[in-house]
Amino acid sequence: MNINQYNLIKELADKISENYYFSWSKNSHKFFNLINPDLWLKSGHNPLKFAEILQKSYKKLKLSVAEEELLCAYNQYDLESKQYFDGYQKLQNDYNHPENKKIFYVSPEFAVSESFTNYAGGLGVLAGDYLKSASDMQCNIHGIGLLYSDGYFRQIITSKFQQYSKSFYNSEAYQYFHKPVSKNNPENLFTVKLNNSVIRFECLDLKIGNVSLSLINTNIKDNHNAFSTQNLYTGDRELRLIQEILLGQGSVMI
Repeated sequence: MNINQYNLIKELADKISENYYFSWSKNSHKFFNLINPDLWLKSGHNPLKFAEILQKSYKKLKLSVAEEELLCAYNQYDLESKQYFDGYQKLQNDYNHPENKKIFYVSPEFAVSESFTNYAGGLGVLAGDYLKSASDMQCNIHGIGLLYSDGYFRQIITSKFQQYSKSFYNSEAYQYFHKPVSKNNPENLFTVKLNNSVIRFECLDLKIGNVSLSLINTNIKDNHNAFSTQNLYTGDRELRLIQEILLGQGSVMI
């Protein structure tokens, strides 16, 4: 694979990654599997991670399909996604009608993709599926949750049957976020008071198809309570209560 082919793939991967619709689109998976199914699996089905891994190894790889076929596969995804989003745009005027109020879905975890380890199990999968179904059904729903800086770990079994864990952090997921713009809060900073302490946080948004997911992020500069959303479901009952209060009050603020 030459540098021009890599640059083309990276450009297309960047475009696909702009919306988590890629996570349940068959055409997006078809596109990356066409390039290299092993790398797509290794990346955890993460377009940006896929491009990052490919950057280190593209000189050793051979593109098994012609560039025209690759562009055709991308165009299929592009056409599919445009039709998907165009149908939603036609309903925006109806959604803005006073009788059609937005529904907020609040959950401590959302599983929108295996590449974003911000969930633990069934509750997160259910919440993520609600957002995806709401997107498919063009419902006016907005998700709100917490952003955990540390993802879960993955269990590894060696050839000698030894077990060890490999941690996955959500730092890569930050590339998918954008900060909402508000005239009333241009710095996008919020505070929640807990007894004698103050927790500061920012709001980060993700596009999940036709709907949005806002996540409360305490991992910001000069925040002494950044640990508040470091891990999901710790054994610390006091920290769990802090997270629930932060989610409840923070949801109202944003």
